[in-house]
Amino acid sequence: MIVPLEYGIAELQRILADGLLTPFFQPIIDFRVRALLGYEALIRGPEGSPLQFPDQLFGAARRAGLSHALEHACRDASLRAFAAQRLAGRLFLNVTPGCLLDVKMMNGHTRDLLNELGIAPNRVVIELTENQQITDVPGIHEALLHYRGRGFQIAIDDQGEGFANLRMWSELRPEFVKIDKHFVHGIADDRIKFHFVRAMQDLAEICNALLVAEGIERAEDFNCIRDMGIACGQGYFIARPAQFPARQLNSAVLAALSRQHVSLSPLSVGQGKVPTARTLLKPILPVPQDATNSLVIARFEADPELDVLPVVHEGMPIGMINRHNMIDRFARPFRKEVFGRKSCELFMDQAPLIVDQHATVQELALMLAMAPKRYLSDGLSSLVTASISASAAVTT
Repeated sequence: MIVPLEYGIAELQRILADGLLTPFFQPIIDFRVRALLGYEALIRGPEGSPLQFPDQLFGAARRAGLSHALEHACRDASLRAFAAQRLAGRLFLNVTPGCLLDVKMMNGHTRDLLNELGIAPNRVVIELTENQQITDVPGIHEALLHYRGRGFQIAIDDQGEGFANLRMWSELRPEFVKIDKHFVHGIADDRIKFHFVRAMQDLAEICNALLVAEGIERAEDFNCIRDMGIACGQGYFIARPAQFPARQLNSAVLAALSRQHVSLSPLSVGQGKVPTARTLLKPILPVPQDATNSLVIARFEADPELDVLPVVHEGMPIGMINRHNMIDRFARPFRKEVFGRKSCELFMDQAPLIVDQHATVQELALMLAMAPKRYLSDGLSSLVTASISASAAVTT
């Protein structure tokens, strides 16, 4: 449906002025650790509005010359909703190349907003959308260097035009590359699609990028993608986009992950055949999210061998507190008086490296090699996918 230009402009201006955008989030699974990597932010207009759905909303913005204004509003709304729900992992934010080059994008507003919301830049992935051709490659390169220098990561869509070609892969060096759903749907039954994705996987490994398979809607395709060794995936089989998304994998996904299949990747070995994260666990009684900083300090002072403390919410690990960072902070004058009674969430690492208890030692080594160096000293929080009553850290 095409909304008349005059009415579309008025409706869009009303939506922007009144803050009526609603972010939806679609979970992304990390096959390597059998847990959620994070979420892609999607946007909706007001329910019942002719601009409720993205095609109409962004189409009206393009015709009205308000694309950048809409993108800025989407970014702000998505970040605020992500922080308000305390969602774990990374947030994938869709950004068009044109908006990436907008001076307003690099004026410090995003940095200030992240500081206000308590979101570390390394949890944000700028996903360059594939709806316009690149005309200023050097400008895009400079913009990406700006964001990478501040901790952001980059993802690109693989849709055949613009970014998704060999030149863009080699020049932009994204951390994530998304495989279009055309190649994913039916891959379990289609040798041509299988080999296309295998070629993308080889290229991604050369470029040191992780693939995200989009549009996984069938269990058969889910199993095939997993057994190929593709790092990540998203789609209706895993979870549909929702305003309040799932925080854990559902039973159908967990059942699919537990089934044994013929391995198509040397890292996809059966449980129990090789050492796993569970064999390296050091059990640690975690602290709840609402524990005070004074309680955390007391735990560290009582146990000189305790290097990290996992933080949990309703049994799930949500963060990690490093002993040396915590004690260093509280060694400064008046810190205990000012922050002692506040929640330990204030000083925890909100993006710890979370691994499944069945992850192999090889998978752990691969994750640590690709992760920031701080994880080598902080340890890893081991996510037990069954019933969790306590947490643990993997000694590294």
